[in-house]
Amino acid sequence: AFADKKNTERFREQFNKMISVQYHKEADRAYEKELRKQREYLIENQGQIYQKLEKYLEQQDWKKSDYETAFIMYQWMVIENYNDFYDLFSQVSLEVIDEIDRLWMKHSEGKFGIKGQAKIYRDLVGGTGEYNYEIWDRFGDLVGWKQGERWFNLDNMEVAYRTPETHYNHFSVLMYCRGDLRD
Repeated sequence: AFADKKNTERFREQFNKMISVQYHKEADRAYEKELRKQREYLIENQGQIYQKLEKYLEQQDWKKSDYETAFIMYQWMVIENYNDFYDLFSQVSLEVIDEIDRLWMKHSEGKFGIKGQAKIYRDLVGGTGEYNYEIWDRFGDLVGWKQGERWFNLDNMEVAYRTPETHYNHFSVLMYCRGDLRD
């Protein structure tokens, strides 16, 4: 699938396959390995990286917007040559976060965005960067990714059907749930 250079959607097609199944570290790494072979292509075409996200956000298609945000972050992981999700989330450029956040905030009337989620999490951890299950659990409650003891299921996208009227800072969720940062 990656060899067909005429197919400009080849990366997206493989990403679709990867996220359509339950997280599996070895399978995700195999996908990343293939995607990394096309780093130069991604670098050459990075000017178009936010176009679909903006289109989906304009349509208020939160499910597709969430997916597109995860796809953008995955591409940046390859472009910047980060080793894994932990490196991506701890080192990604503020320009990338700013642009994604700007688009989400603009099209959700200020209700969904990465910086809002980051502030909620920072307020819970009190400035420490260490993982804490209880804090992550509380964060899930606050952004609407879980209810009580039950985390919403990403496989059937229960999460994706919440709206700005019912949850603030709910999206994006998919990029945070693809990799277990505790590995």
